[in-house]
Amino acid sequence: LKAGLKKLSEAQQLVDELTKKAHVQKQELAQKQAEADQALKNISKAMEKAAERKQEVEQLQKELQVESEVIEQKKDVAEGELADIQPLIDDARKAVGSISKSNLDELRMLKMPPDAIHDVFSVVLRLMGNYDTSWGSMKKFLSQRSVIENILAFDASTLTNDKRKECEAIMKEHPQSFEKNVIYRVSQAAGPLADWVKATLDYAKVLELSLIHI
Repeated sequence: LKAGLKKLSEAQQLVDELTKKAHVQKQELAQKQAEADQALKNISKAMEKAAERKQEVEQLQKELQVESEVIEQKKDVAEGELADIQPLIDDARKAVGSISKSNLDELRMLKMPPDAIHDVFSVVLRLMGNYDTSWGSMKKFLSQRSVIENILAFDASTLTNDKRKECEAIMKEHPQSFEKNVIYRVSQAAGPLADWVKATLDYAKVLELSLIHI
């Protein structure tokens, strides 16, 4: 009987130990399952974010492509407009280059110039960076040995927006002074310069607008 009770007691102890082990293993398994579930959730979230990011990148690429096409179209338009104006610039520069010394001497000999000449040279001097529009200042400008070369060397791309508008304001205030049938009749030197002024300002305006749009 004692032997039987001992075996029963040992069996009970074994059952208790196995039960405890099973409980511990169950808890460990539950913990690992929870960790696995959380890891799966993290992976799912990461994949969702990656998918969203991919969509954002694809959308950005599409927008950049559209913007690039628009810029290219505007560039073509600007280049076309500049190409249309370039012949006017070339013709005006050629006319300015043909101004004779005697034509310049005639201007310098004037005690006071006609209004049309004064208006044209007011713009010419302003383009060249001289804001003194007195006749004395204009005669000094005309007395330079390289006056024609300096004018022809002017780069319209360096003209600021403010200065361009100042020059246009003078032309708007005195439009008749820049008309061919008026200025060429007054002076054979001022006529080509009036054409050069108009072509230069038009070129600078188109160039400026093309840069803004692009």
